[in-house]
Amino acid sequence: MEKILNLMHLARKAGKITFGSAACERSFLERKARLLILSNDLSARSAANITQYALDARVKVCRFGNKKLFGNSFQIKDTGIITIDNSNFARGIDKLLKKLEE
Repeated sequence: MEKILNLMHLARKAGKITFGSAACERSFLERKARLLILSNDLSARSAANITQYALDARVKVCRFGNKKLFGNSFQIKDTGIITIDNSNFARGIDKLLKKLEE
């Protein structure tokens, strides 16, 4: 879990991560998003709304962490919707998430 957060922090430093529903929608519309991460405690309605953008853009959707974890880790208001806007970061995070599921 720590490795995933570290990689997400690197993506943030590089300016390749987006937080929040509206910003992530813009990321999809601008075709920047490469991976969508939804917190496990995100409401079903919010998840369904943003997942539709991901499906339309053919972007993979993953579940990880919770709003409080992201809020504390990134020093932002608790958010459950994150996009990774770089292919390399997205691949690395996806690979670590798959290992975590095993």
